[in-house]
Amino acid sequence: GHRVFAGTRASVDMGDAIERFELNVRDEHQVDAAINAIAQRSPIDILVNNAGIHIGGPLAEIAQDDFKHVLDVNLLGAWRVSRAVLRHMRKGGCIGMISSLSGLVGRAEDGAYTASKFALEGMSQSLACELASRGIRVALFEPGGIATEFTESTDGAPPAEIAGEIVDKLTSEQTDLHFPVGDQARQITGRLRLDTRMPDERLKG
Repeated sequence: GHRVFAGTRASVDMGDAIERFELNVRDEHQVDAAINAIAQRSPIDILVNNAGIHIGGPLAEIAQDDFKHVLDVNLLGAWRVSRAVLRHMRKGGCIGMISSLSGLVGRAEDGAYTASKFALEGMSQSLACELASRGIRVALFEPGGIATEFTESTDGAPPAEIAGEIVDKLTSEQTDLHFPVGDQARQITGRLRLDTRMPDERLKG
């Protein structure tokens, strides 16, 4: 029942139900132009920041430009798009940040990606506090393995299953900040004892 707009770097067939815009989240001017064009067509109630790249390898061997590229897409990309959308988003809106278990636990040879997701988690916490007075919610999603071939993995939960969970949380009235999605993520975050509440609720004890 939603009108859906998708920003992609390449032309892909998404069917008649999705309206596609060319969007490179590293390009501030292109981000602003795309969001302004969408806002002229429809109110923006939900934003999903899903753009992401991965570069693996030991941190001591990663080239500086490669590390910067990961941060530019995974962290600053989400910031650019969120900033552009917030000029148009109304009370009751929701910003969904697609994080990762790598935003909660650092693993060997995953340092650049992990750094970008840890930073996304922190940025999203601050953004959630800033937007609460405007009645706009931020939701952080921490999936585990998904069979999307991202990082060349074919193991993990079915993509449609994870997407369904995310849609349910985005359209619900829940006020938590963190949402582990998928059985693997829930098991791991359970062991980590992840506090899913908003930062101000955590500070109250």
